[in-house]
Amino acid sequence: MNIGSVIMAKRKALGYTQQILADKLNVSFQTVSKWENGKRKKTCRKMQYLCRLFKG
Repeated sequence: MNIGSVIMAKRKALGYTQQILADKLNVSFQTVSKWENGKRKKTCRKMQYLCRLFKG
């Protein structure tokens, strides 16, 4: 399982759409889509935000 799949699984488990997650991270929904599909790298700062958000 790659990181994009993990992001997608966690997002769906929380009931978030790509737009909701994007709004929480101050990025576009297209960016979230590209992260999930492995077409765009994530910055360390955004990964930290994702971890905090997914941790609860």
